[in-house]
Order: sequence, then C-alpha cells, then structure tokens
Amino acid sequence: MELVLHAGSGPQSSATFVMSNSQSILVDAVGQVGGGGSGALEVRATMPARVSSRTHNPNVAGVACYPNATLGQNLDAFTTQQGLGTGEVAYLPQLSENPASRCDISLTNTGVANALVRVELFDGSGTKLGEYTESLTPGQFKQKARPFFNNASPQQTNMVLGFAKIAVLSGNGVLAYASVIDNVTQNPTTVKLQRQRTVARQRSSEGVMG
Repeated sequence: MELVLHAGSGPQSSATFVMSNSQSILVDAVGQVGGGGSGALEVRATMPARVSSRTHNPNVAGVACYPNATLGQNLDAFTTQQGLGTGEVAYLPQLSENPASRCDISLTNTGVANALVRVELFDGSGTKLGEYTESLTPGQFKQKARPFFNNASPQQTNMVLGFAKIAVLSGNGVLAYASVIDNVTQNPTTVKLQRQRTVARQRSSEGVMG
C-alpha cells in the first residue's frame, strides 16, 4: 500500500504494509510520508482495502476549556469514481455561523485534470447569500474558513441553519465536506456531501388493437 500526500510542496509518498484480513493504524500518516501542514492523502492499494481516518489534535494544558483533551473528527475515504464530475451538483446541509458555532467548507480534486468548482451559500429559508469559486489542480485540497462570515452578503453572525450548493463547472472526482465547529469546545462535526438526485423519465406508449 502506498500513501501519497498532495500538499503545497508537491506529492510525497511512502509505502506501508498491511497483511490480509488484518488492520493497520498509522498514528501520524502525514508525518510518515514526510510532509506537514494540510493537504489530501491518497491511498493506493494493490488489493481491496477499506480506509478510514481520524484527524485530531490535543488541547494544550492552559486552554480555558477541556485542557489536555483530544479534539477531532472522522473522515471517510472515497474513490475517485465517488466524486462529482462536470455538471454534477451536491449539497452540504445543516451549516451555521453564530456565537455558538461556525463552519468550514473543504474541497479536494481526486481527478487527473484541473477542476473548477462553484460554491453557493444559502440560509435555511433558501435565500442566496453569496458564492465563490475554487480552482483545484489534481490532488489539491482547499478549505474555506467561515464562508458565511467571509463570503456572504450580508455577513452572517447569527445564522442558525444554512446550506451550501456545490457545482462542478469542469473536472471530475471532486469531493467536498463541511465541518461545523463548536465555538466553546472547538470540536468539529463532519457534514457529508449529499448528492443531488436525478430522476430518469421513462416514456410509455399504449397500443390499441381493433
């Protein structure tokens, strides 16, 4: 199995071994690859494998809330085929921006070509508050911090519920998720992408025999 980190310094890789019908836990996968900071982690396996991850950080001893506690979130693994392609749309629901919580929106391009993605922001009643676009090179990861505060008009400071519409303008294999973060504990909750359903219409005909 090969781990490939796509970060600002370019792809970095490292090999690891997992025996058949067994489990391997990599305590610091990014460190094992030899990288740092934020990015997308690609897993290449020669045999069928199930992959999951948990991103977490410890609170320092002197923080006001939950000193020495571990904060983090689980992130599922996806194949390139599960990503969004050109013309496809999906949603990130149950987002917020208020004194109690805030959100971030993350995008990753798992495809082999550049991708262009439009993110539209709405409040809970469906009123559009703003939008922005992101260009992503193959393997690139981008995170937008507090988009309802920084990219909405008017700026949101007391929004209990909102959602984001993700549309891929070009490219394939685009993944997206959101994090809703408790402003007291700083603990994030993962919001998964909800793909827009397409309804296939079937034509029927009736024959009359006389």
